[in-house]
Amino acid sequence: MAEALAVLEGCLLATSLHEQEVVIESDAQGVIWSFISPSLSCDWELLPILSRILEVGRSFQSCS
Repeated sequence: MAEALAVLEGCLLATSLHEQEVVIESDAQGVIWSFISPSLSCDWELLPILSRILEVGRSFQSCS
C-alpha cells in the first residue's frame, strides 16, 4: 500500500506544479499491474488509492 500512496503523492505533486506530462515508475509490480490490467483482481485496500490516482491522472495531457 505504501507504494500506491507514493505514486499518489507524486501525482499530486505534479498537479500542484502544473505539470502536463508525467512518467510513473515503480518497482511495485502489484501497483503497476493494477493500472495495466484493472480487470484483474488486486488488493481491495488499494482500490480507493488507485481510484484517486486515476482521477488525478486525468488532469495530465500525457501519463505513462
